[in-house]
Amino acid sequence: MDTDFRFLSVSEAAEILGVSGGRVRQLLIAGLLKGHKLGEKQWAIDPAEVAQRKIKPTPRGRPCRKSMTATDLKKV
Repeated sequence: MDTDFRFLSVSEAAEILGVSGGRVRQLLIAGLLKGHKLGEKQWAIDPAEVAQRKIKPTPRGRPCRKSMTATDLKKV
């Protein structure tokens, strides 16, 4: 029976994703990257989750707003 589990730390995941450790923590807290919190400050992150995130990254920047039409301006 193979019981050799391998998890990544925040710093290892950050290096793979090309982001800061703080950004990885933000993703974990927001639920955009799945991991298990170990104690107060440590995280265990599944390598498959990091690989999936690397394949399909989150778009950068703020989301686009719908531009206002003339009808919308009349309502204001």
